[in-house]
Amino acid sequence: IIGIILNIFLAQYNLNKYDKTIKDYSGKTHNQMTKSDLVITWDYAEQFRKKLSSKEGFWSSLPSYDRFFLPSIIVGTYYYLIDKEIYEINGQEKVVKNKNYKFGLLLIQILIYYFSVFLLVKEVKKILHKNYHFFLLLFLSFEPTIIQWHSSLWSESLFISMMIFLFFLLIKNHKSNFLHLVCGI
Repeated sequence: IIGIILNIFLAQYNLNKYDKTIKDYSGKTHNQMTKSDLVITWDYAEQFRKKLSSKEGFWSSLPSYDRFFLPSIIVGTYYYLIDKEIYEINGQEKVVKNKNYKFGLLLIQILIYYFSVFLLVKEVKKILHKNYHFFLLLFLSFEPTIIQWHSSLWSESLFISMMIFLFFLLIKNHKSNFLHLVCGI
């Protein structure tokens, strides 16, 4: 719980400090939190959100499967559900809006991460009957280079969460062929 609270404060701090529209060295305007590779992810998310809004259906609205698949679906679905636009026009340029409920996305990332940590630690506790699970919990909850991802909009936060969830599935003592299939996928 302390790790979740710490991450929430860090996420809010980063949003307050970096969720701004700035001009880069070439004069191009962009949101400071969604520059670089994130621009393409958020473009795909906006296209996905617009398709969902036009009632094309979820499956037919999905972006093409390439580099930015899952993060753009999450961002697009989030903004579709809260009924907010992602971009605004700033002069001649399209820029990700400032202060447009990005905290909800960060909160989702944080909760997914700590849920996967909870599942892993719970399973490790069953296997190792000593207090090793406590040290694993401390490490995964407070290690700075891991928790930095949850206060940014980069997809590494989701990757780390999925990796921890996969570790949970791999060490879980189960007989289900379905769970073996999920691990394989």
